[in-house]
Amino acid sequence: MNRKVIDLQELVKDSVASPPEVYLKVKQAIDNPDFIFDDLAKIINNDPALVARILQITNSPMYGFEVKVENVAHALNVLGVEQVNELILATSIMKEFKGFPKDYSERLVDMKSFWRHSIACGVIGKYLAEKTKMMNAERFYLLGMLHDMGSLVVYNKLPELSMEILVRCKENKENLSDVEVELLGMSHARIGSYLMKEWGLPQNIYEPVAFHHQPLQACMFAKETAILHFADCVADELKLGNSGEFAPSPINPSILQRFKLKESPAKFIEREIRDKFYTALSIFV
Repeated sequence: MNRKVIDLQELVKDSVASPPEVYLKVKQAIDNPDFIFDDLAKIINNDPALVARILQITNSPMYGFEVKVENVAHALNVLGVEQVNELILATSIMKEFKGFPKDYSERLVDMKSFWRHSIACGVIGKYLAEKTKMMNAERFYLLGMLHDMGSLVVYNKLPELSMEILVRCKENKENLSDVEVELLGMSHARIGSYLMKEWGLPQNIYEPVAFHHQPLQACMFAKETAILHFADCVADELKLGNSGEFAPSPINPSILQRFKLKESPAKFIEREIRDKFYTALSIFV
């Protein structure tokens, strides 16, 4: 098939799911230099189901706080405003996206498997960030959960073409990004990054998403990109879910060298993150 001419702006318009209203309200409040901390808790408390989800996540082994977090104000205090709002975004997107068309689920990729891979990336990414002494390691939960959002856009807006891409990748064992670039003119990584930029997410989120398959091309946030790439490859190697990649690439040798490794430590990482991964699955999927 010849390459389809795709307008990126049109592709992401009204696609998949818009940021939830509560996320936008909190973001607007944060962007106001005169915002009052208590006002943020009031905004979030207007959604009791969301409050319950935030407290469930905050008190889970994913974070490992010794003291129980009792309310939203406490969660904002221990996690930080931005981290709580990122959790709102990630959990809301997962909830709003209902699933793939039946043909995808039966033949190629199902929604549970997609989110299983995304959660694995988030948990592995946070583990790597902590081991390398990165600040704000919790941000990798959001990076992992949303790093393949571009695929959801393509599956949702171009179902027939995306089916052709996935079938070709599965039958010929071709790399997903390579086939996307050939047929769409761009990869799911670029699409997802553009969408996140449109949503107003910061560059330390949308740049790693853009280059998680080409980590050496990252500029401002090279380390974040390297960790996301590493986590994505390890999740694929361990077969923790599948977002549509049937011929996954190994960790880039330069990235292994950056972390002073000669080979993938996937099996070791699997033992280290197992409990947190299954806890996250029980919460999100």
